[in-house]
Amino acid sequence: MTVSIHLPEGANHIEATYSGRLTREELETSVRRGIAAAQTSGRRRFLTDCRELGGGHSVTDLYLLANELQSCGMASEFREALLLPDNPETAGLVTFWETACANRGLVVRVFTDPIRALDWLRSVP
Repeated sequence: MTVSIHLPEGANHIEATYSGRLTREELETSVRRGIAAAQTSGRRRFLTDCRELGGGHSVTDLYLLANELQSCGMASEFREALLLPDNPETAGLVTFWETACANRGLVVRVFTDPIRALDWLRSVP
């Protein structure tokens, strides 16, 4: 598993990249690192690349993390563009995250094209 969180210079978003299998503990740690980066930097938009994600966590893990994200104090400003993996099982987890977040009023959308994802992220209010 590899997780990278990066704040591109001159941008107003945070980039997170996931690859390999991600356990519940690793997922929790990475989401908390992303929240901390957002709170420190003032950036509330995320471009999350899941194209190389290999699973390893469950929908229950995602459900609980969506609850945590909703209560972190930045939910009204939070925006996330997710890049969808080709693997159908892992893609299902990513689209579940989109739905779980939307059910909590968080603005999250999945994409297959990174350029469209970034364009959307820049344009969404």
